[in-house]
Amino acid sequence: MATMYGKTKRFMLNEIFHTTKGDIKFLRYIETEENQPKVEFLNLSTNTIETDYYGIVYYKVIKQHKKLGIPVPESVKYEYKIEFERDLKFGVELELLVPRDINLENRLINAGIIITNPASTHDVVEGWKLVFDGSISAGSGYKGYELVSPPSSNFDDLKIVCKVLKESGVKTNTSCGFHVHHEIKELKRRQIMRIYNFYYKYERLINLMHNKSRDDNRYCKSLDYIINSVRGCQTKEEMLNKIAGKGETRYYSNCRYYKINLRSYIFYGTIEFRQAAGTIDYNEITDWITFTHKIIERSLQIENDVQEIDREQKDEYISNPASQYENMMNELGIYWLTDTSKNLLKRVEKRLRRAA
Repeated sequence: MATMYGKTKRFMLNEIFHTTKGDIKFLRYIETEENQPKVEFLNLSTNTIETDYYGIVYYKVIKQHKKLGIPVPESVKYEYKIEFERDLKFGVELELLVPRDINLENRLINAGIIITNPASTHDVVEGWKLVFDGSISAGSGYKGYELVSPPSSNFDDLKIVCKVLKESGVKTNTSCGFHVHHEIKELKRRQIMRIYNFYYKYERLINLMHNKSRDDNRYCKSLDYIINSVRGCQTKEEMLNKIAGKGETRYYSNCRYYKINLRSYIFYGTIEFRQAAGTIDYNEITDWITFTHKIIERSLQIENDVQEIDREQKDEYISNPASQYENMMNELGIYWLTDTSKNLLKRVEKRLRRAA
């Protein structure tokens, strides 16, 4: 059998190709008791059968088998899913560029999405709200809109909405954002502080998941500016006063324009994550909702405050934030072979390539 130099049949069973271990032939994929994927392979250099961690094979082999129309081995059909320990309850705000000749509201209604037109854009309603947004730089042929979901516990309607947006020619640009709210009514001061501390700890890395325009702009400022104020709050009431602007009647107060916005707690009982750039991609949206939900779950861990990055790793993290990716995901309990982990890592790697 010929040695494979290209990627056409890479990761196929019984094919031979080059690795740092020498020429090897994958024999079978196995699952250990710890749910860690391993591969059994023949090392042609030593003529011995060995096993090793080749987790990346698990999802690449499925792709390659499907591409070639060959049944996927049963041993690689294992699905890695993220389990939520806390009920998911979220809301999204999608800033969009809608073609002027498209009646998006009718299209969404025809797809089974409930659209409501409340007296105030801040009313919590049963259906989705589609409102004109003058802050978006729409350009010729488009109008800026914000599409706001009702509180939800699943992604069913969101999947339909994203499909309609794509089919309707809706776009986004750097003036668009995507915000996600999570309900946190029951959280105590220390738990809310953990949310801020976790995000601040990995902010350099989280930046790489998003467009550079979202690193620190007027609508989603860095936590650098407020982290000391957050940490200085001795009670939840003080936190709501100093960070959420309790007592101010205007929703659009400057205290809301940070990557994490606690002002929404006063109006909705939620915390808002504002850093994500505008998108209509279903996977990008659900990955960010999942990631931020896991940050909320992390905050609930009893007697487990967020620790700073070890001194030995600090310098490397500052020069290469991606070096902490595995540690960040482990701290959130997101297994690295889940789709969310893989997708977010791809976004990190994509931005690093652009910066190179």
